[in-house]
Amino acid sequence: MDYLGLFCLGAFTGTIATFGMTHVTSLKGWQTVLALSLPAVLSGAAMVMIDRFAASPAFGCYPAGLVAALVWAFASDSIRLITGGGIWARVIGSLHLLIASEVTLILAAIAAVPAFLQIRAELDVPADARWVLMLKRHVEATKPVASPAPPGSAKPSPASGP
Repeated sequence: MDYLGLFCLGAFTGTIATFGMTHVTSLKGWQTVLALSLPAVLSGAAMVMIDRFAASPAFGCYPAGLVAALVWAFASDSIRLITGGGIWARVIGSLHLLIASEVTLILAAIAAVPAFLQIRAELDVPADARWVLMLKRHVEATKPVASPAPPGSAKPSPASGP
């Protein structure tokens, strides 16, 4: 599940980072967007995950999530081109949405296939091992539980003298 978790964390972080890009029209706007988005992007959760999985092969899914978020940053512009533009504007808007969809599906598959294989390997327990595990759980569940002694019924211990 490391692969999907890092992919989703990258997509979330990338969405926060690219959200303000659609509203920037001046240098002051860029400064505002950077001041608001950098703390969110460099928040504790992202940094902890990056430190934890830095040596893992699943770490490549984090930038894949960032890219998936980036390709959707200007989807609203594409929709506006499709609904209110000329023929070439419609073609460009449609191509952008089509390519963004394909890139997202490819990146999600890159993260999902290893995650599926990891889950399958973790759950791939031989039948005899499952049987032994079930018996152990049954024995533990059916053990008689010793009830606590009522107060005052404890035997006094012999006093040890000097």
